[in-house]
Amino acid sequence: MPLTTLRIARARAGDRAAVVGLGLVGTLGAQLLREAGMAVTAVDPVAARRALAARCGRARVIDPREEGALRPEHRLVLEATGTAGAR
Repeated sequence: MPLTTLRIARARAGDRAAVVGLGLVGTLGAQLLREAGMAVTAVDPVAARRALAARCGRARVIDPREEGALRPEHRLVLEATGTAGAR
């Protein structure tokens, strides 16, 4: 899924992207978007997942409860929570 998103999205290198959900798909997505030259914000409510993503050093990692977790300047948002009830 992250590769398809990268291919069809209008966002390109230099744009800001956000990844919501840092499981396997979200972590891979964050890495692919970063490799494509985007500034990535990774968002997950689970502290252990945020810590792992931060150790990878691939993105700005934040708790979704923080003010301004998702901002209008994010040209692309990859939702990778695996749940239909994600907000």
